[in-house]
Amino acid sequence: MERNTVNNNEEEIVNYANTSEYMTFELGKMKYAIELPKIREILTYPELITTLPN
Repeated sequence: MERNTVNNNEEEIVNYANTSEYMTFELGKMKYAIELPKIREILTYPELITTLPN
């Protein structure tokens, strides 16, 4: 990421051309991130999952 200072008043222009956006999530105690273009579908699940016998 490039940072350029413009004028003498410390304003910055950030060049985001070479950056990526990520979605982050947690599974247990582990944290993960995946690039947004690689995501095909986001699924949700209910808070309470019914346990079935064997």
